Amino acid sequence: MNNKLRRSIQQILLAGTTAAITSGAFASAGIQNPPPGPGQIPDYFGITGNFANSPQPILTKVVVNEGQAGGIGASVTPVVTNGVITNTTNLIGGSGYVNPTVVISDVATGAGFTGTVTIGKAAPPGLPLGALTSAQITIKAPGAKYSPNAKVTFTDPTGKGSGAVATVILNSTGGIAGFNFSSAGSGYSTGTTVTVTDVAGGTGAKAIAITSGNTAVNGKYGVITGIQITNGGSGYRSPTFTITDTAVGGSGAVLVATTYDWVNGVPTDKIMDVQVLNPGINYDINTKVTVTGGPGVLPVSLTPIIVNGGITGFSEIPNATNPVPNFAGLGKGFNVPIAGTGIRKFVDQLSTFTDFTPPVPAQNPVPSHVPNNLGQHIPIAHPDQTTFPGSDYYEIGEVLYTQKMHSDLPAKYLCKINLTIKKSLRCKIFQY
Repeated sequence: MNNKLRRSIQQILLAGTTAAITSGAFASAGIQNPPPGPGQIPDYFGITGNFANSPQPILTKVVVNEGQAGGIGASVTPVVTNGVITNTTNLIGGSGYVNPTVVISDVATGAGFTGTVTIGKAAPPGLPLGALTSAQITIKAPGAKYSPNAKVTFTDPTGKGSGAVATVILNSTGGIAGFNFSSAGSGYSTGTTVTVTDVAGGTGAKAIAITSGNTAVNGKYGVITGIQITNGGSGYRSPTFTITDTAVGGSGAVLVATTYDWVNGVPTDKIMDVQVLNPGINYDINTKVTVTGGPGVLPVSLTPIIVNGGITGFSEIPNATNPVPNFAGLGKGFNVPIAGTGIRKFVDQLSTFTDFTPPVPAQNPVPSHVPNNLGQHIPIAHPDQTTFPGSDYYEIGEVLYTQKMHSDLPAKYLCKINLTIKKSLRCKIFQY
């Protein structure tokens, strides 16, 4: 990018985070727009003030990693000793992590128990009718890998039985070997069933993920290089580590797209350059940069050049260290404003001063000059000097009409002052 182009910004596009750029920021950087030409954007954000205050249109927008998560691809396997997480293994570092968080969860592994409940006609000794005891439960299959905190549920088909509370007794493989009742309940009937639902028992473990930051690992930045266990917790049987990231694939990049062709000194509808105002940090080879435009404009994808985690340029765009032979711009149609970003500046010509010299009465006046692109003139008034000799006489009337005030806006209703000549010849295109 030449120095002249560095000093010029045709329009402002922010990317990466919610960074905001103000006029002061550009003024301090000495950045200035190209001189406004047809369809070009004046120096709103540069070192020279501008009298126009209507909204600034955005013709393009540069986004980095839009819709993409931050760090991706990292995984690790925890090592458990007697329910305590003591270490990790099989680390895959992923890339792009800036603020990684390790979420530790435990999985309920117990399964396979089946059993039946036998309800006698008489109440168990010392208990009410329909009470339950461990002797009434027949274990058909013990299952395996249950937690001591597995939940035991008794279900009476009549809905009358209630109050039975029991915990499990486990064998060496975590299978159900029996039940301890803290309450026998009452009213249970034939057909009562027993189910055992395992629960995840691990609690209290904490860990920290360590990243490579701006140090490249096999060409990638923000790689997870280690996991530090700060609390091993207890009761874990099958824990999992999930590594998330609050950042979005690096952060801080501020990029600006321009469509002005500085080589030939003409505006275009193509992407001629994407300037890097802030390279950001922690970007890597997975970074995606996209330039979008107004309705119907196809986005342009760019391959960022990344040095020490910062974006320094793009493979598709030429600069002093990255020549691109026969470069003629990227994409097309980038002269359509993005919806909601304001109207274009200086796209309509000023109306011409036009002498509408009246011909013979009852004929429409014939313009002597070409109108602007909206078909408008600024007419020159001619006085009637015959009705009242020695005086300039005008008749003025007010008319409701519609007119376009800008190419990007629909026609609006306006009231205009019309000049009539000799009372009979109304020049309806005269306006003042």
